[in-house]
Amino acid sequence: MTYGTLHRSARCAVDTAIVYDGWVIPAGTAVSISSHCLHTDASVFSQPHLFQPERWLEGCTREMHLSLRPWSAGSRDCPGQRLAKGAIVKILAEMFGPNMPCMAPFATTVSDVMPKFDYLVPMRKFNSHGLRVKIV
Repeated sequence: MTYGTLHRSARCAVDTAIVYDGWVIPAGTAVSISSHCLHTDASVFSQPHLFQPERWLEGCTREMHLSLRPWSAGSRDCPGQRLAKGAIVKILAEMFGPNMPCMAPFATTVSDVMPKFDYLVPMRKFNSHGLRVKIV
């Protein structure tokens, strides 16, 4: 799994000033946030760079749900998200279903899967083979 896109997707109210939380944003000002910044906010997620799926089962907060935006949100969210979610369910069922062999990481470190570059989607470091597994 990854963060989704790393780039910012700016929005702009061309003709009107906007008041948000007491702040006035002048007309024509581009406003944006990166999903990577939301997903790795240490004030919301304890140890945000660690894989801890149990964080969603124990002590899950409203802020955590509001900060998780892998598909973006609103009128410009990812049009393929429903297809992707269906594919993820099918792939996981195939990989971890009954009578499937067990898999274990092989010659893979955290640095092999952490995003280092942004080419619309996060990319691993250039000299990495990415996540590799062996059948055990």
